[in-house]
Amino acid sequence: MSNLTLITQSILINSSRAERDESEGIYMPLSAYDGVAVTLLLIGTIIVFENALVIWVFITRKTLHTHMNIFVVHLAITDILMVFFSYPLVIFAAFHRFWLFGQVLCILEGFSVAFLGYSSIFILCAISVDRYIVICRQDLLHIQTNSVAIKANLVCSACALLWALLPLFGWGSYNLDGGDISCALDWQSKTPRNWTYNICVMFTCFLLPLGIIIMMYFKITSAVKSTRRFPTWCRQARQKRKQIQMEARLAKTVASMIVAFLLSWSPYAIVCCWALFGDASHIPKVATLIPAMFAKAAGIWNPIIYAVTNKHFRTAFFDVLPLLKLEIS
Repeated sequence: MSNLTLITQSILINSSRAERDESEGIYMPLSAYDGVAVTLLLIGTIIVFENALVIWVFITRKTLHTHMNIFVVHLAITDILMVFFSYPLVIFAAFHRFWLFGQVLCILEGFSVAFLGYSSIFILCAISVDRYIVICRQDLLHIQTNSVAIKANLVCSACALLWALLPLFGWGSYNLDGGDISCALDWQSKTPRNWTYNICVMFTCFLLPLGIIIMMYFKITSAVKSTRRFPTWCRQARQKRKQIQMEARLAKTVASMIVAFLLSWSPYAIVCCWALFGDASHIPKVATLIPAMFAKAAGIWNPIIYAVTNKHFRTAFFDVLPLLKLEIS
């Protein structure tokens, strides 16, 4: 068979496949699905590697066993679980151009993403409260222990679990989302049960924690600015100012993690609000897929931010990996 014949047959097969894909509801070019699969495979590998290193560094360095770092480790575990429970299904579906795992796994994937996403923002909210106590309410420092931090993480997970479970009992629902290769809350449904749940979860699991975070950092910023008025001739005042400024640097690290999380999840939140309050039929499938992928990739940033901005972690990190060298000015 000649090369020309093979090329002609290939063109006809691809043309027939494209027509079949369009008639069966595939909403993007086939190459876009492959791009999503390859991108998620790469990002997922990086997330697992980075966050596993974070956990390993904290486990092996007793100097890092602080109540603050308990929250950071919980975030790292959450990011790894997001990859394990969501990425393989979405990658496999993207390579096949449609969801092929049935309703049960769709609900499981949607539940996992919701639970882990809610957990992340609740933990970030708890960290902002922790920084507020350290800098602004030193009369409460006695409650900042490792056991209290563990309990706070459990409360964050319990609240996230509650909101993620509710759709399984009829208030809200999980459905295909993002090019029909992943599952999430059914934001496009206008039924009373779905619409009221979506409104409540948007407020409770996104806007409310965000509001608390903003309020905490407003108070932290005000407290740090007030240290400039401390008298420099008083030794005790100088020590307190130095301590607050040191804690403020860690607060900046946390603020960077929060900003990265919001930049990753805000596009998806905007699309969800569009579906809630607008005409969901006008939302292009690609407009739901890309923000969903951004949200799933949120776990890639925290280890990078922590390694760049936290000197103690960076030192411990290179003690664990002595062959790696990084100069950060």
